[in-house]
Amino acid sequence: MLFINKIKLVLLLGLFPYYGISQISFEDVTISSGLRAADSTANLAAKEEGFDGPYSWGHRIVWADIDGDELPDLFVGRWPNILLHNNGDGTFQDISVSSGYRQLKDEGHGGISFDRDNDGDRDWFANGNRHYTNTEKVVDVLANNDGLGHFTDILTSSTALFEAPGSISNQTRGVGAADFDGDGYLDLVAVSWSEIKGGDKTDGTSNDHVFWNDGTGKYLTATTLGTDGNNQGVQTIDYDGDGDIDIYTNIRDAPNHLYRNDGNRTFTEVASIAGIALDNKESDDGAAWGDIDNDGDLDFACGGEVYKNSEGVFTKISTFPNYDGYMMVFGDLDNDGDLDLIIPGNEASFNKNKGSLQVYNNDGDGNFIIIGATGITPPKGDRRGVAFSDFDGDGRLDLGISDKRDFNSLFKNTTANVGNWLKVKLYRANGQIDAIGSFVYVYSEGHIGEPSALLGVRFAEGATGYSAQNDPVLHFGVAGHSKVDVRVKFPEGNATDILNVDVNKVITVVEKAANSKQKP
Repeated sequence: MLFINKIKLVLLLGLFPYYGISQISFEDVTISSGLRAADSTANLAAKEEGFDGPYSWGHRIVWADIDGDELPDLFVGRWPNILLHNNGDGTFQDISVSSGYRQLKDEGHGGISFDRDNDGDRDWFANGNRHYTNTEKVVDVLANNDGLGHFTDILTSSTALFEAPGSISNQTRGVGAADFDGDGYLDLVAVSWSEIKGGDKTDGTSNDHVFWNDGTGKYLTATTLGTDGNNQGVQTIDYDGDGDIDIYTNIRDAPNHLYRNDGNRTFTEVASIAGIALDNKESDDGAAWGDIDNDGDLDFACGGEVYKNSEGVFTKISTFPNYDGYMMVFGDLDNDGDLDLIIPGNEASFNKNKGSLQVYNNDGDGNFIIIGATGITPPKGDRRGVAFSDFDGDGRLDLGISDKRDFNSLFKNTTANVGNWLKVKLYRANGQIDAIGSFVYVYSEGHIGEPSALLGVRFAEGATGYSAQNDPVLHFGVAGHSKVDVRVKFPEGNATDILNVDVNKVITVVEKAANSKQKP
């Protein structure tokens, strides 16, 4: 196996230099983890239901601990869907049926794990595409988690307005969650595909909506965002750092949209003003957001291009040749303190570009250098969702990949000589787990709030790329630092500082009613 050594010097605020030498490498654990067996079982179930797809149209991949054992479990969208329980020993148990997940009958595109009722566990919202058939009403899926990882469909006319408005051909694709109106409860966003059954033509309308949580976990009012194009991915982000959550949508046949949150449940489309109204046709189905240069704001990658953020205006800094695929994803693969980049590519037989999976190393300034072979060798199929989680708890980010026309894949990060790490689990003051919409800043010990001492920033996302969700427990590489300071800026601006934090562990931060400090 070929590797490229990465040597980086970190010299910060008079500290001794740290020389981090990493050989980024992964091991294919698709079979040993149990994922391949679950795929095969699902294929048999699909045949029994008369499904004619070769590998059941996998799109979604979502990481989330559903039963409170502090181990990230894995949702894989396909038909029928798969839910894998993390056993804690590198293997997963197929609980698709026993958990009630498969009985939800969602279609397998967008899905999001989120706390709809602020009870401290992760519930479920997913698209109800019903697999391109017009034989039943098109509705999305809302399910309650009992806290032990068992899901119950609670969608009725009295709990949510999830019937796709307008033509029955309008099918939900990307979904996301965030508290858009600042009332402390997670709202939902769903974007739709307007394909007419039997072809790739569009009827010209899609119905993209924000569904408002009424404070009891019900969604009985909605705001229309847009009605044009075939929408794919959606991300909930704070691109301008103003404390409220904005929305970015990826559109297959028109420029992408950025909806700036103006408060009072209103949004303004500003993608052109911000410089990210991309129109890369079939190559910009999902976007990645992350701080690639550790300057405190969210940068952007989509459609084979990387953009830096300056006060909410984006400038293109990189273009990747021969890019193809549904999304790009950021993650610190070697724990050196900067976000690296994976482009999953797409090698399906029908795809003219045949883009292969590529891994890029961040040089620390937001410039990306390709790394050659790393051991990430998924089937040469139609790769869709890509998401990170440290599923084995060793402090290194592992990788899951969904595939529409081949088996799904799981890769364990085996990189040697990695830096130290920290993981941060969040709660709102009202009990809501994950505190979607929060920023977490990690600084050198003793220098909290100093821009030059910033080691990394993470944003608690309500969706990732295209039909994906990274583990909501936020991962930081901190290179050679043995202690750090942590600042969490919760939605609406309430900040909590935790000082003198030992690394190589998971910490939990709970929002306080006013600015405060917590002991590590």
